[in-house]
Amino acid sequence: MAYQLSRREVEDLRSSLDRAIYRTIGKSDSSLLSTVSSCLTNGYERRKIIDKISSHIDSKKASKLADKVIALAQELVSTSKTQKRKYDDKDKDKDSKRSRHDDRHESRDEKRDRDRDKDREDKEKKADNGMELPSILPDGETIGSKMAGLSADKIKVMMANAQKEIEERKRALLALKGEPRNVTTAAAAAQQIKVQMQQNNAIPPPSVIKPVLYSKPAVQPITAEELEKQRKIAELQARIQRKLAGGALAAAGASGPAPLILDREGRTIDTSGKRVQLTHVAPTLKACNLGADDIVENVNEDAITNLVEHPQQLRPPTEPLKPTYMPVFLTKKERKKLRRQSRREAWKEEQEKVRLGLEAPPEPKLRISNLMRALGTEAVQDPTAIEAKVREQIAKRQKTHLEANKARALTKDQKREKIDRKIREDTSMSVHVAVYRVKDLFECASAKFKVEVNAQQLHMTGCVVLHRGCCVIVVEGGPKQHAKYKRLMLHRIKWEEEMVKDADGQQTGNSCHLVWEGSTSKRAFGDIKFKVMPTEKQARELFHKHGVEHYWDLAYSGAVLGAGAEEP
Repeated sequence: MAYQLSRREVEDLRSSLDRAIYRTIGKSDSSLLSTVSSCLTNGYERRKIIDKISSHIDSKKASKLADKVIALAQELVSTSKTQKRKYDDKDKDKDSKRSRHDDRHESRDEKRDRDRDKDREDKEKKADNGMELPSILPDGETIGSKMAGLSADKIKVMMANAQKEIEERKRALLALKGEPRNVTTAAAAAQQIKVQMQQNNAIPPPSVIKPVLYSKPAVQPITAEELEKQRKIAELQARIQRKLAGGALAAAGASGPAPLILDREGRTIDTSGKRVQLTHVAPTLKACNLGADDIVENVNEDAITNLVEHPQQLRPPTEPLKPTYMPVFLTKKERKKLRRQSRREAWKEEQEKVRLGLEAPPEPKLRISNLMRALGTEAVQDPTAIEAKVREQIAKRQKTHLEANKARALTKDQKREKIDRKIREDTSMSVHVAVYRVKDLFECASAKFKVEVNAQQLHMTGCVVLHRGCCVIVVEGGPKQHAKYKRLMLHRIKWEEEMVKDADGQQTGNSCHLVWEGSTSKRAFGDIKFKVMPTEKQARELFHKHGVEHYWDLAYSGAVLGAGAEEP
């Protein structure tokens, strides 16, 4: 017989299973305990439980332990059924008691309903005989429940009559304050209202339910506090009447906006409860009002295919033509280590060739200092011949060294090419431009020579315009070239030492100023040349021809402003 237990039941039975295992095999075994728990959780039969346990203990003990486990599971199941049966009996007792209690309460409710119906019949009889209604309503009934069955017209008539009665009562109270008088007229009116409302199956308002029949006239005067209470009651009744008749919206006036009334579902309704459809105004475009024929003016349908046109990928203008790689710079220690390793590899290769017999072993490297140590007895026998041989070997090594250096040396053309390669810069992406202004460059032969030759040596392009009072030098090249040329123009050439004539013919020191420096996309001039321009117009036309007239405007304006500032 198989018993399938829940995990909670197996946990409750775990201690009992552990004791059964201990009594069977003489010790506790956690793995065997886990196997037994798994068998109970899966609901295995006795034979399958024995098969599972046999992997831990022998078959005889496994059979004995399986019987104990099944007995424990059977005991747990029977105990659970007994407890469940007790709980079911208790639930049945509770249900029977509850039903009896409900019957008893039901009989009480029926009795209360009968008493209430009897009281209502007595009150109706008294009302028919001209007696007044009680001021307190029965339990479970309200004025609203009585008025719920009336139509709107009946409610309006009822409220109008009540208002009239209130006004008459106010007049009666005012009259009593002045001189006592009988109020039987108001009582008669109130009695008439109550009879009318009883015929309409309605309950009169609280102000009408109050007893108003007097057998004798009131002789005591009414105080101001009571009058104020009566006035507030009258205002409240008038407000209720206006709300029932739709006067809340009318009191707001037609000039103001209508109030927003929503039902339970959030829809807009009016005062009568009808749903109101609001107009939604949304902005539209002119294109939305056009038809399909208007949107299409002349389309070439033959050019429309199912293919996707991909634009041609163009190279960015600032991207270099050749890929640039970051050079690797080694430290002095790394260079020594690399040289040592390479020389050691070459030496090992030579030693291997000598060992294999591919090359003859090299002669020993003799010097005067190691002569006796290297040759030994040979040096003692003929020291003069040995010394001559050593000196010859030293001369030979020196000659080989010089010839190797000479073979590695560069020619004049190679040296010039190496220098040019270091000076030249790639200006395909951008060209750096600098504009200098010199006061006078006509008579300064050495300065003119330095300006021209250095520009040629640095492979820079540009133009030198000679104009009286404003000589402009424009140079184009790379950043390194400009750094060298800038140092030449502003530091190496001593302009203040060269004397030139100003506009008045007086001797004054020359000067040089950096007007502007920046970068452009391409060069505007070729090789540097000198141009003499007598007038300012000719000079500007020269720059305008190359599309850089703003260079001249900037330099010449600075010269004019500088000359004006120097004048006292």
